Amino acid sequence: MIFEGSLEPEDYRGVLWLSFEVPKTVRDLTLSFEYSPQVVGNLRNEINLLFYDPLGHFRGRHQGREGRMVIGDDPSHGVVSGPIVPGTWRMAVEIHSIFTKTVYRVEVDLGEELETKWFVGELHSHSVHSDGEMSVEELGDLFRRKGLDFFFITDHSNVSGWRDLERLEGIVGFPGIEVNTFKGHVLVLGARAFVEWKGRDIREIRDFARNVGGIVGVAHPDLPPDPLCAGCSWEYEHTFEMDFVEVWSSNAGRLNDVTIAKWIRALRSGGKVAGTSGNDVHRVEDYSDPMKYFVKVGDMRLLSVLEGIKSGRSILSKVDRFSLDVSGANPGEELLWSEFPILHFTGEGMKRVSVVTEKEVRSFDSNELEVKLDWIEAEDFVLIQGYGKNDELLFLSNPVFLRRRG
Repeated sequence: MIFEGSLEPEDYRGVLWLSFEVPKTVRDLTLSFEYSPQVVGNLRNEINLLFYDPLGHFRGRHQGREGRMVIGDDPSHGVVSGPIVPGTWRMAVEIHSIFTKTVYRVEVDLGEELETKWFVGELHSHSVHSDGEMSVEELGDLFRRKGLDFFFITDHSNVSGWRDLERLEGIVGFPGIEVNTFKGHVLVLGARAFVEWKGRDIREIRDFARNVGGIVGVAHPDLPPDPLCAGCSWEYEHTFEMDFVEVWSSNAGRLNDVTIAKWIRALRSGGKVAGTSGNDVHRVEDYSDPMKYFVKVGDMRLLSVLEGIKSGRSILSKVDRFSLDVSGANPGEELLWSEFPILHFTGEGMKRVSVVTEKEVRSFDSNELEVKLDWIEAEDFVLIQGYGKNDELLFLSNPVFLRRRG
């Protein structure tokens, strides 16, 4: 990928934003940046290039004199080490001084594609550091016995439990926080600091949490309001402007149907917010019949998992054995199609499967499907709901986004 252009003296103290897509998980990126002239008489043009990953995290700075820089786990000087996650990367051309017309060139090369796989985790849990009955280590032991790879500790408006994460064995624990506001509970995953909500509106809370490394979601939005559950019901606007929404909560029962319906309406209106599950674990029995959270990423580092959650590369399932793809594309991905794509799905123990698209819901009395999606629109999405006995929801995928070529 090559970006070329010119800048003028009137662009002084301006910022030009560029972006590029990384469609798959790759080993590294190689980036070069140059501009000319760098010197005008005895004056120097000063133009820098800063680059940011899809979560908005700063990943490095190029001053136009370093040649080719490598971004990844073995990075060049001036680059923050870390995985290359799929999504939209952004670059900021900062024009600190410019004295004549100046041309620039940015070149980005993608490295080797890496294999991704499904990891299973829990995004919503509480310890003795808030109102849970288990220590962080006991939570980790419970989740490890249940076959999980990772979990987030999300104590209510408290981060003191984060110090116990380093003592976990056999499972990875990540920092999180459930921010209890008067108008709803904000689930923040991966932040590096306590998230203060008082004196801020919901967008300011969201932006602060993102600035300290987190992604931001809505916990159990349709639980009963005060006084049945203090602050649990979501009263803010902008529900589907967060990074994710907990569309299935262990506490919500049939109210989950309300949340899922709202989420699908948001998708049909052009939104792309991810859906998650939360078992809201406070005690051992809270995880007796879990809706597990499966995310498909390249590795189990925090940055990789956060990107997988935010982009919806995930499935919510009460069964461990399933498979789903749409002509090779997985949830959270976009499929460009010329011929109508084929949906492949199998799900253990399901009596009925619903295929949800932009304008239709088609149901099939089978747990194994191979269906040509010949009713889709030019721009569409498809997600799967799987039901067991007594119409119990066993499976819910995030959407695969579909776009016809041309």
